[in-house]
Amino acid sequence: MFDNLTEREVDATNKLLRFGLSKAAKALQSVLGSETNLVSFDTTLDRVLDVPQYCTKTENKTHLLKTELVGDIKGFCHLIFSEDEVQKIQNVGLPEEVLMTNNPETRLMKLEFLTEIDNMVAGSVITQLANFLDLEIYGNVPSLHVMQASEVNKYIQAESAVYDSKVEFRAIFNIPELNVRPEFVWLLQESFLNKMKDNAEQVLTREII
Repeated sequence: MFDNLTEREVDATNKLLRFGLSKAAKALQSVLGSETNLVSFDTTLDRVLDVPQYCTKTENKTHLLKTELVGDIKGFCHLIFSEDEVQKIQNVGLPEEVLMTNNPETRLMKLEFLTEIDNMVAGSVITQLANFLDLEIYGNVPSLHVMQASEVNKYIQAESAVYDSKVEFRAIFNIPELNVRPEFVWLLQESFLNKMKDNAEQVLTREII
C-alpha cells in the first residue's frame, strides 16, 4: 500500500493512522463504558482467490456500519460487528424495555444506537486526518448493511472498485469485558498518500497528546 512512500513518509503515515485509531478506541470505550484497546493494525491484507480479506469474522450474520468520506479525501470505512456482538453492545447501551420490545420505534432506536457509535468512532479518525493534514473532510450519515459473513469481503471489494481506492487498512479493537472484537476497515483514494507526502515531516515532528 505504501510502495510509493519513503521510509519517513511511511513512519508518518503509520503514526497518524495509529493515533487516529487510538482516539477511535477511546470513543468506543466512552460510549460503551468498557475498556477498549487497539490490538491490531494491518496495512497489508491477505488475499484469497484474489479477494482481499478485509474482514476476518466468520459468524453467519455480520453488521457493517459504513461512513463515506466527503471533501478533500474520498473513501469510506466500515465498523464491523458479528450478530452476537451487536446484541452484546445493545445490551449495555440500551434500556431493557427497548431491548425486550420489537416494534418500528424500538427497531429505529437500536439502529440509531449503532449508527451513533459508528459516527463517533469514524469521526475520531476523520478529525485527526483533518487536523494533521489540514484538510476539509467529514463523514456522511452512517448506514447499516447486514449480510452473511461469507459475502463481506466481496462486497467491500466491489465498493473499493467504485471508489477507486488505493489505500486499505484494518484495525481490530478488543473489548474484554464484553468479549467483543470490532473490526474497522478503511479504504481511501490515492490522494491520501499525496497528502501524507506533503505533510510527513510536520506529522513526524508534531507532538501527539
